[in-house]
Amino acid sequence: SLRIRPNSAVIEEADIEAALAERKEARAAKDFAKSDAIRDDLIAKGVEVMDGDPLGWDWRLEF
Repeated sequence: SLRIRPNSAVIEEADIEAALAERKEARAAKDFAKSDAIRDDLIAKGVEVMDGDPLGWDWRLEF
């Protein structure tokens, strides 16, 4: 599973899902600066956001 949470992770799955929902809203509003900032924050917390699917995104924690 891509969503196994290591003990060293600094973010909870619910927080990741909430951030992705906020990012999706920002992208729909064409607020790409906000969308990029949310993605960059997730990356800084060890979450890789995998864009591409127009119906939704997947993510995984980086080890």
